[in-house]
Amino acid sequence: MVDLGTIPACAGSIRADARMPAADRHSLLPPPTGHTAFDAGDVAHQAEQMHTAGQFRAAARQWRRLADHHARLHGNDHPMVFDSRLRAARAHVPLGERDRALRQLTMLLEDRVRADGPEHPAVLDLRREIERLDGGASTPPLIPPSTPDADH
Repeated sequence: MVDLGTIPACAGSIRADARMPAADRHSLLPPPTGHTAFDAGDVAHQAEQMHTAGQFRAAARQWRRLADHHARLHGNDHPMVFDSRLRAARAHVPLGERDRALRQLTMLLEDRVRADGPEHPAVLDLRREIERLDGGASTPPLIPPSTPDADH
């Protein structure tokens, strides 16, 4: 049974909470339940599945999310950041966005040279990949182009 004497006290508390700014009211809520944390393994798996299914733009977005996540945790020069950025750039090639892929790969190369030096094997591999892509003929898109997104 409810103690009717506590109702006026509760009502006063509710009125006070209602006058509180919305941002402050959120702090009164319990933390969300369920799976809300960023799961890098899940995001990488989703990106792979999207790429395999021909959803290259969505895969590139997921790879960029993953790169941003790893950069926040480990810094911009971490190998997982470079790998995720490389995969995101490569995803633009089957879309026929060779120039966009080249821009992203070139930025990645500059960062990789700064972090690892010009003779690092990953730098040399990336340089060769850029040369192959830059020397290749324009790649026709596998899917119709849509509105281009920002490179990041």
